[in-house]
Amino acid sequence: MASEMGTELSATLLKRRKTIAFQPHQVIPFVGMVVVILFFEIVSGGKIFSAINAPVLLDEIFSIAIGATGVLFLMSQGSLDFSLGAIVGFAGALAAIASKTNLGLALPVAVLTGISIGAINGWIHARFRVQSFITTLAMSFILQGLTTVVLGSGSVGVSFKLSVIDVAPVKLAVLLTIFAVGFYLFEYTRFGKESKAIGSQEEAARQSGVNVFRVKIMAFLASGFACGLVGFFSIVHSCTASYDTGSGFQIDVLNAVLIGGLSLTGGCNSKFRTVVIGSIIMGVIANGMTLWGIDAMTQQLVKGFIFIVAVAISFDRKNATVIK
Repeated sequence: MASEMGTELSATLLKRRKTIAFQPHQVIPFVGMVVVILFFEIVSGGKIFSAINAPVLLDEIFSIAIGATGVLFLMSQGSLDFSLGAIVGFAGALAAIASKTNLGLALPVAVLTGISIGAINGWIHARFRVQSFITTLAMSFILQGLTTVVLGSGSVGVSFKLSVIDVAPVKLAVLLTIFAVGFYLFEYTRFGKESKAIGSQEEAARQSGVNVFRVKIMAFLASGFACGLVGFFSIVHSCTASYDTGSGFQIDVLNAVLIGGLSLTGGCNSKFRTVVIGSIIMGVIANGMTLWGIDAMTQQLVKGFIFIVAVAISFDRKNATVIK
């Protein structure tokens, strides 16, 4: 019976894919990436890909790409997570405190914190059917308050010994590993296919044998894991955990996935390449604006504008009326 349901689900997804002909907007992200790279390469005087700036550019792309990989499963279901930045900050704060006892505790504490919060988000959303953006927005406020309480004085220092892993080779290895695992899970496993099926039509997926509750929980776990990992590397990079850790992270990540070509409503047309393209675009934009001399406040305004445009372009008005 399970096999027949799985076959039926695959047939449904295949049929839907066939009805989606090639559309011009599929190449827009590629064109956009090239345009953004060329623009900032020109206005920065050729500094974007210089040897000196390369590690800085990698740092910009690194966190966004990991966060985007984690949240991709969730967004392919047509859901959103507005607690990403708050999870990064809270996970980083607990990891910094744990490192005072033993440096080896920092990474597992950060990751487990992220996974635990993801589980809570997922359970509330799936069990009580509270819309994802409401659930995660409320969680972000809760975590911001808890982070303030945990940090007490406002910040917690981290031993410089951890900075030995804050190097380009380590980050590149971690990023490529996350990409490889994320690509395989999203494109070739039941988890990825069922996430897309839920985004296409949740009730149809449920009737085809998809355990919607379980898949939604797993998606939030993936998002939480990614945030915990980013939280760890954030405190390693700055050697401190503060109230500002993770600030604006969710906008960068959501922008990356949306500007990379993913529909806000998710569905079977979701592709992993949106993570790669979008992360590069947002990384280059962030780094390019800094090289161009644009102040932090103006950068936030630009990112906010990008988010509005990305949402307006990516929302599939024909197939959805609300975010799940």
